[in-house]
Amino acid sequence: MASQDENYLTSHPKPGSTFVDCSTVYPTTTEENARKAQQASVYYLASPVFGRPDLAAAKKLVVVTAGTPDAKPKVKPYQEAMGRAVLDVGERPQLANVAKLTGNFCISSIIEMLGEAMTLADKNGLDRKHLVAIIDELFPSPIIHSYVTQMAADRFQPTPENPGFHVRLALKDLGHILRLGQKSGAPLPVAEIMMGHLKDQAAAGREEYDWAAIALSVRKAAGIKASEE
Repeated sequence: MASQDENYLTSHPKPGSTFVDCSTVYPTTTEENARKAQQASVYYLASPVFGRPDLAAAKKLVVVTAGTPDAKPKVKPYQEAMGRAVLDVGERPQLANVAKLTGNFCISSIIEMLGEAMTLADKNGLDRKHLVAIIDELFPSPIIHSYVTQMAADRFQPTPENPGFHVRLALKDLGHILRLGQKSGAPLPVAEIMMGHLKDQAAAGREEYDWAAIALSVRKAAGIKASEE
């Protein structure tokens, strides 16, 4: 795999080398990088991933890839070394970033749903542990379990063991998602709501919190005071 230095594609890379971009960026950025790679006679693959560093170490990432067909067999062993699945979405590199943003939209929508559901439970006296049990039975998923238990424990600040996905990074990704929706004529009302809650958390000084902290905004709107306040 080539270095991800942003100047790599314009610094006379070795022809025939392979550049693998794992960034979550707007699709047109990927298109531009692919064009530069072609001009430099470099193979180019977009390969964003779903998952945090701990999942990479455990070989549990979900890897999305798209780009030059000839480069894919060379890169796949590296992708498989950190991922439980490698999903090939075609030859157009930008489609990998469309896929990543679409997946992140789904995750953000789930987080919003969980935050609202837990607030509804709190307001009506249902113990959070019972809601967690219900969610686990209805939606058996490691991602959903992780976020619902995090919210139930009011565990929003990052730790060395669980650095989380920071609010500031989520703002960047939601911005890309909303921009893509607007450009393609696809209304995304849930993303708009999530963006508002992320901005609220950033304004409260929680830019480095995990994005599950949007639950605090949902609770605030319902008149529930955050435990840290």
